[in-house]
Amino acid sequence: MVSWLLVSRSSHHSFTNDALKARNSRLLLVAVMAASLALWVAFLVIAVREEPPGWDISAAEHIRSWDAPGLDRFLKGVSWLGNVEVVVATEAALILALVALRRPRQAAPFLAAGLLQVATQALKEVIGRERPDQLVHPGNDSFPSGHVVHSVVFFGLLAAFLLPLMPWRPARWALIALYAGTVAATGLSRVFLGHHWPSDVLGGVLLGIPILGLALLLRWWLQDRHRVSAGDRSQ
Repeated sequence: MVSWLLVSRSSHHSFTNDALKARNSRLLLVAVMAASLALWVAFLVIAVREEPPGWDISAAEHIRSWDAPGLDRFLKGVSWLGNVEVVVATEAALILALVALRRPRQAAPFLAAGLLQVATQALKEVIGRERPDQLVHPGNDSFPSGHVVHSVVFFGLLAAFLLPLMPWRPARWALIALYAGTVAATGLSRVFLGHHWPSDVLGGVLLGIPILGLALLLRWWLQDRHRVSAGDRSQ
């Protein structure tokens, strides 16, 4: 798969403009994934400390002090979308629907991303960071925020599938803004409700990016194999 990043999608391996753009996009994605993982390690160092840093505490207290009509209900609703039972149900339903529609290549990235998110939950237990409010949510699985990882990965994959279907540029930008807003609202909800520190949320974003990246690379790789296979059959 590494060598695939460096070659053209053309069956003759000729570097056309489209192939060069695809290669450069994928290499850029790999670079972003690597940088995100490096930053995640820096936040991991924060997470394993006995006490959160001052900025983490101050930011959490500030967010929890917000008071606006309907804010609590709205953020609880946003947070509910990332609950385990909701995540499992929505992802399983989507994967089964794609398989039923005979679109296994589209289902595979969601399945791979889902399995990596399960591994994230195990990682949280190994890291063992205490939740900020043990009365609200007792446990030692605070870092990184699983809700945020899911939001980055699942909604990011959905956006990646929908964007090519939107020829109107303003619609594409609206979808990107909706995706970014959903991730931000999910992170804020977890801090506001006392389930996570802000650094847990940032750690969730930084871990979600490489997981999303792996799922996208898998999607593109499957698409390229299908094109080559279809080209060989047509000859």
